[in-house]
Amino acid sequence: MKILFEQLDYLDPKLKGMLLWLEGLFQVEFNNTSNFRPDDEGVHGYGRGWDIQCNYEEFGILIRDTINSAYEYDPHRPNMQCAIFGDEHHLNHVHLQVHQNTRLR
Repeated sequence: MKILFEQLDYLDPKLKGMLLWLEGLFQVEFNNTSNFRPDDEGVHGYGRGWDIQCNYEEFGILIRDTINSAYEYDPHRPNMQCAIFGDEHHLNHVHLQVHQNTRLR
């Protein structure tokens, strides 16, 4: 089943743009493992978080590094990133997130 994320009104436009760019760049349709969670107080609860399945470490690192080299999460918080993969909470998926200040580098 494909989720047409372009049509999801709750999804932040910056996140939609990132997902479109990512799928176009890699020429694949990624599997979504989590997006909007109404009771979540983090980015998933505000339509600014999206998880894509990734069971291959090398590919997950490539996706993470590609996004983080192209996007800046928030210039006021340089320690934050738009893509996270490989820590104890993100072993089989790449977590994508945007902020109101997210921008292309």
